[in-house]
Amino acid sequence: MRDSCRPLFCLVVEDDPRTGLDLADALEAAGCAVAGPFRSGRDAARWLERFTPDVAVVDPALADGLCPALLATLRARGIRVVMHSGDPRTGSPVPARAGETCVGKPTPAAAIVAAVHALSRSTREDGSVGALAATQQE
Repeated sequence: MRDSCRPLFCLVVEDDPRTGLDLADALEAAGCAVAGPFRSGRDAARWLERFTPDVAVVDPALADGLCPALLATLRARGIRVVMHSGDPRTGSPVPARAGETCVGKPTPAAAIVAAVHALSRSTREDGSVGALAATQQE
């Protein structure tokens, strides 16, 4: 379980520069520490070789294609995922699994922040690996 005195550490993986920066800014404004935005799964995977976020906000359709290897790495390490992609009527190109949230585009950055906080609360309740602590907005 992570130290509740430090900010929630969020990885942002989004190939659209404006969307990625908007998400990073909104998460930082909500008190999170942010890595990224990374525009490719390859770059995010390299970053994950050295660091471990508490949660990741991922567009699974990136500049270098779909990123099943990146999602597999996050899942194997117990890192909760908010998928931010696709049309909500047709679903994400990579389906969310238990413990993950899928938010369709377009979605205001505030809704992504709310999804991150919801995962934070659910992780604290189930005590899983990569557990997240309360944020300033709770």
